[in-house]
Amino acid sequence: MNTEIAVELLKELQRTTEQLPKYDQSLVQKVIEETNRKQEQLHEMVKQKKYEDTISKTKLHILNYMIERNEQILTSYHLERGKKLIEMRWDFGSVIPNQIRENITQNEESFHHEYCQILEDYMNSLDLDLTQDHQPPSNDLYIEVRVLKDYGQIFIDGGQSIVELKKNSRLFLRRVDAENLIREGVLEHIISN
Repeated sequence: MNTEIAVELLKELQRTTEQLPKYDQSLVQKVIEETNRKQEQLHEMVKQKKYEDTISKTKLHILNYMIERNEQILTSYHLERGKKLIEMRWDFGSVIPNQIRENITQNEESFHHEYCQILEDYMNSLDLDLTQDHQPPSNDLYIEVRVLKDYGQIFIDGGQSIVELKKNSRLFLRRVDAENLIREGVLEHIISN
């Protein structure tokens, strides 16, 4: 058993078409156990001073390489999951969709929450919402939208006006007022030809 289990962990993450696949605790645990076994073998060889000849030295180097490789793969697995959690903040806002929430660990949920808080604090210090306008500025400051579900009243124009969002109604709103609601699935941008 070399680093195949660890490599399988990364392959599983790359193979999935989901936003974030279920955290594979059992495979992670197997990699950790394999790494611990290799570390015990390495320590035992060093303790018994079994590194006098070339073959033993080579075995020590190989064991050390396998340990480092497993650690690198585990780090990559967790880093990639963290990157996907950050992407979700920009795609879905601060609330993790339920179908994704089922796939993450408590630590990942805490990471997402802390990232959202840091981003929120930063945006407040700038007095700027960086999550708005993912697209470069366009000429149409106002866009036509259709309301997909009853949502109630919202403030628009920086809190100067109130508008009622009723299902199937069509409105002209400032792009900045509509963008988050479009991402949340409350509004649909109507693109005229």
